[in-house]
Amino acid sequence: MPTTDEVAYATRLYRISNRSWKRILRPVNPYRLHIRSLVIGRCLDIGCGFGRNLGYLGNTSNVGVEPNSSLRVLARDLGHTVISPEDVRRSLHREEFDNLIFSHVLEHLLPDEHAVILNNYLPYLKSGGRVIVLIPQRAGFDGDDDHRHFWTLNAMETFLEQNHLITQKKGTFPFPEFVGTFFKYNE
Repeated sequence: MPTTDEVAYATRLYRISNRSWKRILRPVNPYRLHIRSLVIGRCLDIGCGFGRNLGYLGNTSNVGVEPNSSLRVLARDLGHTVISPEDVRRSLHREEFDNLIFSHVLEHLLPDEHAVILNNYLPYLKSGGRVIVLIPQRAGFDGDDDHRHFWTLNAMETFLEQNHLITQKKGTFPFPEFVGTFFKYNE
């Protein structure tokens, strides 16, 4: 099974994200507009990859955390502030961020790792801050060999409640949930 810490994963992720049709649609990218509508204030993007969300948000005070060293280098080359998980404690301050984003992260982990990663980063969230979790639906989940745990919206809500977080909004984007059974970019 491939892992997200390999150079091959970084190369594949960047290649997929830079397909010609995605570059053409970049100015009107609905995902960019969606992320901007969810994030208010400063953001810590956990598992940020090469910094796509950081780029969409355009706020230079946002910080990404990425375990894959190849993706960290690429994100930094693109002008983003990205640190390794090992550098979080010495680089960040408690209650520093208004938002934590887990965008396409939790499905890469085994069930016993979900609460651990969430709780590792909660101390960096300001009181009253927001945790934003984006997960693929069935077609997107099945399209990546590294995905280890499939989430439904209800299962995610239960998980967040078990970790003392209140769900303020849940839904799918950009299309209704049934589209996620065949359209891999629905989340």
